[in-house]
Amino acid sequence: MKIPKSKIQNLKLIKPKKLNIGDTIGIIAPSGPVKKEKLEQSIEYLKEFGYQIKLGNHLFDRYGYYAGTDHARVADLNTMFADPEIDAIFCARGGVGATRIIPDIDYKIIRKNPKIFLGYSDVTALINAIHQQTGLITFHSPMVESGMSRTADRFSREMVFRILSNPEPIGEILFPANHPGNPINWKILCQGTAQGKSLAGCISVIQTLLGTPYEFDLQNKIFFWEDVDEEPYRIDRMLAHFKLTGKLNQVKAILIGKLIRCEPKDANDPSLTHLDIFNDLLKDLGIPIMYNIGFGHGDINIPIPIGIEVKIDTQKKQLKYLEGAVQ
Repeated sequence: MKIPKSKIQNLKLIKPKKLNIGDTIGIIAPSGPVKKEKLEQSIEYLKEFGYQIKLGNHLFDRYGYYAGTDHARVADLNTMFADPEIDAIFCARGGVGATRIIPDIDYKIIRKNPKIFLGYSDVTALINAIHQQTGLITFHSPMVESGMSRTADRFSREMVFRILSNPEPIGEILFPANHPGNPINWKILCQGTAQGKSLAGCISVIQTLLGTPYEFDLQNKIFFWEDVDEEPYRIDRMLAHFKLTGKLNQVKAILIGKLIRCEPKDANDPSLTHLDIFNDLLKDLGIPIMYNIGFGHGDINIPIPIGIEVKIDTQKKQLKYLEGAVQ
């Protein structure tokens, strides 16, 4: 494992080539092991839309709770970026383990061969490390195993391919009428408008990188975060840690996604609510904050390009993508 002396900053923004019908999508599992039958069903569904599929050499490996050894998982990632036949790289699923391989990613190869790279959950570590080390726009996005299946939320899935195939800004995120992700269900903690570069991920993964060469650059960012299976006291501790670092004072706005299965395990134990925690630890930041937004581990997971200019308006409950993420 190679640990760099310092983080690369202020790199020129690189937009990957747009995705066209007929292009080849490489699929890797850089974190947890896949469910083969479920993944294969989603792959067949992608093929029906006209995409070619190439599987990572170690896609179906297993090493305990990882999809193969660290060496195997990072080898698949580096190989996909180096392979001229691959137009985009989709992660199969999250899980655990991505933080173990980020020092061994070949960032020079990525800068020479920029491609669409997407995932979320544990892949938070990869999409943001790659963006910060290379300048490449990456994507906090539904993944293949569940998010691109026939039964996945259609709007979220269609948004992925709309963003990946269109260099133009998509503007305001407009949910269909009566869709459960509609902004009518968004909640406002602090009013205001803000504009800045997007940064998104699973907050427990983001927290693990604090104090490392790969800690997230939150300066002037619109900070999207969410999580799964974290009880209120753990979310409380994470946010308190962030406040102690001073990093939350750097952001322009916060959008909190769905917190899935994040209620107390024992309903009889005393606990703060999520809103109590937000009021205690976030409200005094003096920036626009909304929560219950349709991204993350729930059924609704709108894609968020990492590094594009976005704007939020809490009064209008509006989120706009002001630039395209591909070229």
